[in-house]
Amino acid sequence: VFGIFRSQKFDYACCGYVGLENDANGNPIPDDRTLADSKVKNWKENTWNIGAEYTPSDIMMWYCRISRGYSAGGFAGFGNQLGEGFDAETMINYEGGLKGLFLDNSLQLEIGVYFQDFDSFWTQASRLKTPAEMALSTTGSSAFTGETVSVDGTDIAGIEAQGAWQINDRLVLRGFYEYMYSSFGDYETRYCCTPGGDVAAASTLTTPGG
Repeated sequence: VFGIFRSQKFDYACCGYVGLENDANGNPIPDDRTLADSKVKNWKENTWNIGAEYTPSDIMMWYCRISRGYSAGGFAGFGNQLGEGFDAETMINYEGGLKGLFLDNSLQLEIGVYFQDFDSFWTQASRLKTPAEMALSTTGSSAFTGETVSVDGTDIAGIEAQGAWQINDRLVLRGFYEYMYSSFGDYETRYCCTPGGDVAAASTLTTPGG
């Protein structure tokens, strides 16, 4: 048998661990240590958006907005590969700015600032397989091994401005500027696995944020 059976009612792990059982052609049978993930994982979430606008005049508007962003998770593998489910990506976005006409209505200007606070942020960690791992890999499989992890403590912030200046009846000057800052949270990842199917202590890597 060279397959993984998944459903909400069918719970049967067909295969052994990587390197412990081979198929009829001598290739190692993929592991399914996360069979349960494929049956019980789901991504359901309510999102929302709240904002306010203030117009002190007919040619100027201040605005602010707070919203929740959500991107569903997925599986780090499909078909006969590992079916490990990873978490959704979530964040709260804070935004505010000004839009208006200036210099006797000859200058149209839009300025905004934003801050995105992530509860979880996806990242992919990977490394080249060792020669021993490559020897146990199925034909045509990737030379890399790794995982998708959800990282806490990640922020993205920035300021952006764009405008159009009507210099005269024939000449308009347009421009756009943005400055973005990001801070990535610390995380720990485990590259799975040794050729025997175990996770060695040396395969744990802590990546600093910043």
